[in-house]
Amino acid sequence: MSLQDINEERFAIAGLYGKFANTFADLKSYKLTTTGNFKMQVSGDFIRAQKKYGQPFDFPIYAKLIFSANEIPQSDDNKLAYYLRWIILLFEKVFDGEDKDSNLIDKLTTDAEFSGLLNLALVALRQLIKDHGFSATNFIFIPTLGMRTVSLTSSIHGETKYTKEPYCFIEIFYRYIYKNFCCH
Repeated sequence: MSLQDINEERFAIAGLYGKFANTFADLKSYKLTTTGNFKMQVSGDFIRAQKKYGQPFDFPIYAKLIFSANEIPQSDDNKLAYYLRWIILLFEKVFDGEDKDSNLIDKLTTDAEFSGLLNLALVALRQLIKDHGFSATNFIFIPTLGMRTVSLTSSIHGETKYTKEPYCFIEIFYRYIYKNFCCH
């Protein structure tokens, strides 16, 4: 189910009941009119849902939202709480011409590759457990979200200071760059 459906369709949330993942390929870039359901879902809060012609019910959502998109949907929600709920993985490499491998899926789906992937996943899981989740230092995501901030991406490179403090980049970005550039 799409991000827009999760936020705008009355009965969509009920489709997440009992699910561990919600994947949606090629997310449309049209603007999000609301973000409340998205924020509640990502936070793992109890949420009220209803199936068509059914009674409303409350449940905790466990489903992780996984989307692919060429463009990130715009939103009027410019609060830090909204941005902190995103983890964006950029895949900028295009495999064309000599770089294209038509047999890549066959090479990646062997028993040996699956075993290696499982080993890497277990190492990452141990780190997630140790860190109590993802840390902000693993991902720099705020400059790529929303039309207001996309235009800012190229201009902040000279002003960005990288640090090992987990929330320092986000705090500096939000306080000094985002608020001054985008909200005025």
